[in-house]
Amino acid sequence: MTTIPTRLLLRRFAVDATHPVAVPTARRAAHAIATEWGVDGERLDALLLITSEAVTNAHLHAPGRVLVVLTWSPDDARLAVEVHDTGRRMGEGQASRFADDRATVGRGLALLVEHLTRGRWEVVPTVYGKRLRAELAAAAPPARPTGTSTVSPAAEPRGLFAAI
Repeated sequence: MTTIPTRLLLRRFAVDATHPVAVPTARRAAHAIATEWGVDGERLDALLLITSEAVTNAHLHAPGRVLVVLTWSPDDARLAVEVHDTGRRMGEGQASRFADDRATVGRGLALLVEHLTRGRWEVVPTVYGKRLRAELAAAAPPARPTGTSTVSPAAEPRGLFAAI
């Protein structure tokens, strides 16, 4: 059974992924929010790398407005980042993301996020495109059977891009 945290801090911001400074702008905003919450060290570095990589992918493959949502649960020290973009292409999917070891492009996000989150991430289609959600746990997650997910999808805000 999943415990619902009693406190959950949430902040969101949007960047224009068509603009060349979208990635550093998103990284600076994520840094400011996370440090305000007291996140530092390796977890802050991991958050910034994931945010940078996801916004870079949106810049390259789904230019338009990108919504970044950060959540922090001080009760259990869970930190999560979601990056919503308008792209419809889901890539290779998590199940087959390492299938072709000869590929020279297209695996950066999967390799990076898989390593930094210890498998606690997902990419799912939304009404507006897709959402990447990555969770950084406070400690190593408990062992789980192969092929199961420990991240449950967060409810998608209504009118996501209409409100930006």
